[in-house]
Amino acid sequence: MKYKYELYNKLTKRQLEIADCARRGFTDREIANALDLSVFTVKSHLKNVYEKMGVSGRTELAGLPDWHEVKVDKEPLEKYKQWKIEKELSFSPETVAYYEALLAEHVRADNLLGPHLVLNIVHHEAASLLGAVRGTRGAKRLQAVRLASRYEEFLGWLHQDAGRLDLASVHTDRARDLSTELRDPQLTAYLLMRKSNIASDLGDPALALALANAASAQTIYLPRTDRAVILRQKAHALAGLGDAHACADVIAEALEVVADMKPDDAGIASYCTIHYVAMEAAACWLQLDRPQEALSAFMATSRDWPPELHRDYGLYLARCANAHAWVGEVSTACKFAEQAIITIRQTASARIMWELQRLAERLSTWRTRPEVSAVLSAVTILNGSII
Repeated sequence: MKYKYELYNKLTKRQLEIADCARRGFTDREIANALDLSVFTVKSHLKNVYEKMGVSGRTELAGLPDWHEVKVDKEPLEKYKQWKIEKELSFSPETVAYYEALLAEHVRADNLLGPHLVLNIVHHEAASLLGAVRGTRGAKRLQAVRLASRYEEFLGWLHQDAGRLDLASVHTDRARDLSTELRDPQLTAYLLMRKSNIASDLGDPALALALANAASAQTIYLPRTDRAVILRQKAHALAGLGDAHACADVIAEALEVVADMKPDDAGIASYCTIHYVAMEAAACWLQLDRPQEALSAFMATSRDWPPELHRDYGLYLARCANAHAWVGEVSTACKFAEQAIITIRQTASARIMWELQRLAERLSTWRTRPEVSAVLSAVTILNGSII
């Protein structure tokens, strides 16, 4: 391909700078924003570049040597050179602190108000971080990769809670790919747990168990909250496989891990409190068709839910309603359902909606009762707007 080196001289200044951006991995949108062009203009220039260079597209273009390494007559525009310098220097400690603070606020907003309020914002910020990863080298790169991985994982979670499991898988896989560069066992374990959780929602408990076991292999390195959330997910996978005995053992271990936790015990899964684990234990018992055990677990976490876990409290209410309906306590089920409906109107959580759908099936036997009729009507209306 040596003869192609001379073809750089056939490019205009604009084509040369766009070609250099493209071969370094920048998207059409990033190039357009940097050079004050439209995306259409960038695409048009790239088409001409491919024709002049005799390549089929970005992949072959990326295989050519850096234009600085070959003898060409032109230099990129000063504006583009400055843009590249800014891209390389943009990941300052202040930038890292800014994105970390943003992520903490997004996590808080998600649990208070649901995924839809922050999803588009996080999507934009995650894309910006991916661009920073492409343009960052040296010591700053690992900081960029870590933040990008965390944002992609959170974006996967937002899609999962919004009911978009395909997109949840895409972004969680991207977070996992990014994390391989970090060699961080804590992050690796957490991402394997997240992939396991998505597999459970997709109805694949065997895969969920395999991923949870892979995450458990890292537990020697993990804070207590992270160990507990992995055990919780392993219990869900075992419940999906119908293994009640093993599930009970894992639930007991998870509850032991989170008992008497101190602030220093918190890791990535800071949300994994004693209330959270007890609620998830109850969900496992429901999955195993053992509602009485579920009610006992719910009783252990009926008070003092942390106010910042508003959406998770709504999930707890919906699951409680299911358990009471299962044992024929219809009035109590409806009271819990009414509170869960208030929460889902505030958060638009697909996970709460799925629980309410199951509840509607269980309550259908008593549909003529006024309180049941009101719940069923509300669930029908919500079902059309949430999922």
